[in-house]
Amino acid sequence: MRGQRGWVTDKVEEITTGALVEHALQQLYGEETGDAVPKEVLVPALPDPVEPVQEWLAGRRGSGVSLRVRSAATRRPS
Repeated sequence: MRGQRGWVTDKVEEITTGALVEHALQQLYGEETGDAVPKEVLVPALPDPVEPVQEWLAGRRGSGVSLRVRSAATRRPS
């Protein structure tokens, strides 16, 4: 199964894209458990460090979660 969600946000303070991604993931999956947390999440930039965020997501899911930077090769034509 493949799902897709997307958001557009305005940065109103100095924050890296990776930090913004970390915050967005916490907001999006903070109340979710099990299969509601995907096993793979494609993001525009990785949080630094990425391991604690992956571990937190894996804890919510109950199994491993991979965070990867979305590349041109992973995009599907509309």
